Amino acid sequence: MHKAYESAEVCASVCISSAKVHTDFLVVEENALTTLQPLLDRFDFGTLVIGASNRRSLAQKLQEEALKYRLHSHSLLQQGALTVSW
Repeated sequence: MHKAYESAEVCASVCISSAKVHTDFLVVEENALTTLQPLLDRFDFGTLVIGASNRRSLAQKLQEEALKYRLHSHSLLQQGALTVSW
């Protein structure tokens, strides 16, 4: 079970489903991945937030990859806090 899910049932419905999950923001923390491809396969998101708990070199790599895919991204290490107005 993925650590972000509280129950096996929720994980099974999200992790195994072939449909993409749609969200406005997707946060990557704790060096959870080294490439964006797994996210692109499973999520459709508006903004990728690269958290401050990632290694600086990984945060830079993910931001460069986001630019390559023309994704809107925000790196907390490089750009500071993300402020959103609704």
